[in-house]
Amino acid sequence: MRVAVVGPGPRFLSGISYATWRLSASLQATPILFRYMLPRMLFPGRERVGLVEHRIRYDKAHEILDWYNPLTWMRSVREVNRHDVVILEWWTASVAHMYAFIVLFSRTPVFVEMHEIVDTLEDRNVLIRWYARAMRKFILASARGIVVHSRTDREKLPEYGNVVVIPLGLFDYYTPIEVPKTGSFNVLFFGLVREYKGVRDLIEGFRKADIPGSSLRIAGENWDRIDLGEGVLHDDRYLNDEETEEAFSWADVVVLPYLRASQSGVAHIAMHFGLPVIATDVGGLSELDDYQGMHYVPVHDSDAIARELRQISSDERGKRYPAPARLSWEHIASEWRDLFDGRRIPG
Repeated sequence: MRVAVVGPGPRFLSGISYATWRLSASLQATPILFRYMLPRMLFPGRERVGLVEHRIRYDKAHEILDWYNPLTWMRSVREVNRHDVVILEWWTASVAHMYAFIVLFSRTPVFVEMHEIVDTLEDRNVLIRWYARAMRKFILASARGIVVHSRTDREKLPEYGNVVVIPLGLFDYYTPIEVPKTGSFNVLFFGLVREYKGVRDLIEGFRKADIPGSSLRIAGENWDRIDLGEGVLHDDRYLNDEETEEAFSWADVVVLPYLRASQSGVAHIAMHFGLPVIATDVGGLSELDDYQGMHYVPVHDSDAIARELRQISSDERGKRYPAPARLSWEHIASEWRDLFDGRRIPG
């Protein structure tokens, strides 16, 4: 079966760019990528667009879609029509008009992979929120199948009977390396610093834990300009692949104190490294309980974070755990093929 995948390329680099690459490779699909998924001036990480080194490598990719150029949308439709199915990667409504064009003018059955049902930045603005919901409704109503990464997200789409859960695959293109340790017990928060990610709860919990010689590192762009206070190692930038390897190799534990979550690529990097993970029991994170290194805490509970940090420092420092086999890209590709062939039943 000839498969096309439409999603972000490396120019506006993000975890979804890597997920698009790995899914395309695992399905031997043709990638049709956004060259400009929105005007650069509207992108919070505009200073790094097209400049970050990365390991994404396509044998053949069509990086053609431009936010403002209908001629590139027509080219994408011609390419999509050469395939038996197409997967549209949904995570932001900024690309919705291009997806709507593909849905309207292509003859190829459409499947939509929902990485994020509602983007938190878009949800803050009433007009953008209305536009995003209207466009999402139109695109999903035209889809032969809708893929989400968690049962929680499936429950957010009760009006659709063709929703299936296929997990996000491991971010398995990193290799643990030997790095200097800045503390005797190193705590890592990785990724964009956003209000909904609960970083303040982590900082408070880290201070309450009061583990001698411990270090807290927050590695990622501070999009919401949160005041992190003193005593925190902060890399306020997008870390490239080598720097990401260094950060996870440095860590003894990864903490995801999110207030809400569909899924987390950070958790999938941590599991690939075999690290203990402290996460709030929300959304798709709560469905990673088959990972032996997972420790759950309630939302907004800095005391619970402190307790788990002390326990890991005492009993699990240096321990590594196997990642669940169901998160391998071979397994995920098999689930997608079953969906295409009608062997995967929604529900």
